[in-house]
Amino acid sequence: MEILVKYNFLINNSKFRELSSIENILYYINFINALLSYCFVFKFIIGLFTNYKIEFLLLSSFYIMDLFLYYYINSINLKKVVNNNITLILTNEIKLHLKILLVSNLLISLIVASTITILFNKNFKFYIFDNNWSKEVNSYFIFFLSFYSLHLKLSLISYFIVFINNLISILSNFINLIKQNDLDVNNLIQQYLGFRHKYNGIIFVFNNIISSIISFSLLPSLFLILNKFNLKMFDFMYINNSIFFLIFCMSFHYYSNIIDDNIKYLKSLNDKNINIKEYIHRNKNLYDIKIDNNLSNIDSNELNLKNFILDMENGNSLDWLIYSNILNQNLRKIEILGIEISNSNIITKIISLFVFIIIGKQII
Repeated sequence: MEILVKYNFLINNSKFRELSSIENILYYINFINALLSYCFVFKFIIGLFTNYKIEFLLLSSFYIMDLFLYYYINSINLKKVVNNNITLILTNEIKLHLKILLVSNLLISLIVASTITILFNKNFKFYIFDNNWSKEVNSYFIFFLSFYSLHLKLSLISYFIVFINNLISILSNFINLIKQNDLDVNNLIQQYLGFRHKYNGIIFVFNNIISSIISFSLLPSLFLILNKFNLKMFDFMYINNSIFFLIFCMSFHYYSNIIDDNIKYLKSLNDKNINIKEYIHRNKNLYDIKIDNNLSNIDSNELNLKNFILDMENGNSLDWLIYSNILNQNLRKIEILGIEISNSNIITKIISLFVFIIIGKQII
């Protein structure tokens, strides 16, 4: 597993673990190749000052996003989270899913890049490579630009989806414990705190990645929809990036909703009358002590027993209050441009914005 992840990072121009001499050579060859491929993007962006079109600017937005993603995949925090998950947290079954995803990402990226190169050689228009260079040079770099760009995005989203899917599995097991009436509240508190710590850590690390994908892809994708996928305005690379964004939105919405639904279900279980009674019920009949005018006649053993029972009941009530309070604390939210948005609501709000703008355009 570690070797596959190491080479996945290497392809994405990032060092996950220490590399051997041969691997270092491959890393630098790969890095130079990627840099030369993105030079065409830099040239295209500079050309906007003399040949400005809104669709060109929005196309460049997808590749500016890539530069941010390259920065994030080289961050220590991301590598630490990936390492902790693949070595300590993920089950063997989830690891197998990650392996399949990473291999599939490589194959999909190769197929899509090859398809784009074939279309280029069939004289399809690709604005970034609209130059006087030889077709062979353009074909080489259009293949690698398409490959690197797609593989980077697919890899980052795959890690996020697999880690979240693992947390969903942990949360499902937690719910099953409660359904089986395993009501050791102290144990439930520790398990839920463990889940929340892992979830918040993943959202903290992937926040900038998700925020960048949404920020840089939202307007270009909306513009594509508003112009009804007009092939005279948009090339295949533009459409390819927009399709990725739509797939990302659906995946993110699906998994975020599962997490939110499970948390809501946990809260409803906690608020059930039977659970509340279990932890706030008082056996008041056990508190009575028979006393007369002489306090020295009180049985100290009986008093100690009743104090012990009262302490136990107070402890149970306190545990339930702590658990209830922790459960009602919000999980970490995604922050986009300084605005915190509930994770399961992000895509809903994006779709609402799309619909509002499309309807508004039709009315105007």
